[in-house]
Amino acid sequence: MNRRTWLPVILTLFVIGCSGNEEIEVGSDSGNQNSGANGKQANNEGQIVIVSEINGGGDQDIGYKATVDSLKAHPNLRAVFAINDPSALGAWQAISEANKTDVIKIVGFDGERAGKQAILEGKIYADPIQFPKKMGVEIMKKILAFQAGEDYEKLELIPTSLYKKADAEKDPELQEGRRSFGEDADVEQQGVIGYSAMMLKNPFFVVIRDSLTNAGALNGYKVITTDAASDVEKQANQIENFISQGVDAIVLNPTDRLAIGSAIKKANEAGIPVFTCDLQCVAEGIEIAGHIGTDNFQGGELAGKAMIELLGDEGGEVLVLDFKQANSCVLRVDGFKKVINAHNERRKAGE
Repeated sequence: MNRRTWLPVILTLFVIGCSGNEEIEVGSDSGNQNSGANGKQANNEGQIVIVSEINGGGDQDIGYKATVDSLKAHPNLRAVFAINDPSALGAWQAISEANKTDVIKIVGFDGERAGKQAILEGKIYADPIQFPKKMGVEIMKKILAFQAGEDYEKLELIPTSLYKKADAEKDPELQEGRRSFGEDADVEQQGVIGYSAMMLKNPFFVVIRDSLTNAGALNGYKVITTDAASDVEKQANQIENFISQGVDAIVLNPTDRLAIGSAIKKANEAGIPVFTCDLQCVAEGIEIAGHIGTDNFQGGELAGKAMIELLGDEGGEVLVLDFKQANSCVLRVDGFKKVINAHNERRKAGE
């Protein structure tokens, strides 16, 4: 045979020799890609897959727009974890408009009145709830202890509890027309506190404002409230104004866990104690006189457990609406992911 005649024969023998009796799957990592440790078959069924983690802004409008976009990109979504009630309600609005409320469920966070009402109505499955009224009272106690030169716990985190429809059905707050914070007392004026709220559009911070204002009045302190509207520069200006006014203490919900540090440092240099509430500032070189907040990591873990319960054995795709400006929200997502990742590992192991 000449060279041209032998060529097809050689190629045929080469292919047979490479393939043997096995069929090679294009794109597979190995022939044992479905095997787990000790030769056990890995079980990927029932896993919960976070297909997208995007900014929900902690706001209903931003949460709505983010969910609208996510529904287009991920048509097989089964659930949403939102870092607070406003973004959760925005997600529900988008899901409702897409006629997918029977398919896609929501786990939120906060447990404010609107969120609790949504849980009662079946719009949100569950919330790890916070206690903003208690925060206002407790931060006032820290201010009083500081002014009196007494010892106090500088860092205090309040654990969350999981709130579901059964809790909403017996919640007296949903049966009352309004919250009551008590009546103003006639107390001798002791000083002035400046409170810079992160965003009064969010009712959570309204509760903190009302609680702090009432607790201050009961102890002779006037509380001046300003709304930073999630704007770091605006909050920095508010802090500078408080310094100029010579307030006795500053309370704030930091609009950014790092960027607000320079404004806090100015208050430190002016000798005005700064207390943070709900949200922490983690910037270096600053002094925080006291913090009261939620154990957000623990709350995120509760949200993860609620999600596992919600999706059951089927698992499915999940959207996370985060808000990375706020340290508290970062911790919520971290706690959520820890529980979801552990669940997925158990499913892989066939448990």
